[in-house]
Amino acid sequence: MYSNDRLFAVVDLMEGIEGSRFEILEYKEVKKSGTPLRQIRIVLNEGEARSAEGALQFFKGNLAVKTKPGEGGTASEILRKAMTGILANESLVKQPLMLPVYSGEGEIYLKPSYHHYQLLWLEREEIVVDEDVFVACDTTVGVSPVRIKLPASDEKEEKELLQVKLSGTGACVLRLPVSPQEIMCLPMAGEKMQLEGAYAFLRRGAVQLSVTGKEKDSLTYHFSGTGEVWVAPTKDVR
Repeated sequence: MYSNDRLFAVVDLMEGIEGSRFEILEYKEVKKSGTPLRQIRIVLNEGEARSAEGALQFFKGNLAVKTKPGEGGTASEILRKAMTGILANESLVKQPLMLPVYSGEGEIYLKPSYHHYQLLWLEREEIVVDEDVFVACDTTVGVSPVRIKLPASDEKEEKELLQVKLSGTGACVLRLPVSPQEIMCLPMAGEKMQLEGAYAFLRRGAVQLSVTGKEKDSLTYHFSGTGEVWVAPTKDVR
């Protein structure tokens, strides 16, 4: 049996808001093609944290877990609308994400993976990331859905690209599509940018996104405005 310090090492950490700490663990003996297995651990000391749906592997300590809405509405408002039939007629953009919130004292371990992770601090700002990029955050950071309509196709069902907006002040954990060394952080100053494919996974500031094209696998992404876009140009080069 390995003791914890022999099993993995803490390779990065960030103190959150009021009793939360987010850590990136790397397993020392578990690798795939040279990439170590990584895991996110959240340590709470009478604090709170939120994770993506389905991200939890296990936790220990005196912790409570509740599913709470992010930005976009309250639980009572959702129930009222569902009972009156209003919810079905409203835009999905107005519906909040229902995510697990952990509170108390203990350790939370999210599911391990061979992905890369980034700890990011927000200071009264907002970012928009791809759905699978968001992992966890302080509860002082609002989490809300951003749905972008995809070009019309022959199918009757309307297709949407789901992204996640993180806003406020606090610590966030992001899952990166490539290693941090391969990411291009491109500033934008009232200009336009076009990508042939889904290589941009984060935007911050006043940057708008629209999508054109006919085939799902060959869409064109158009960015405009002022802010920053994170691009992973090596994502599909393996």
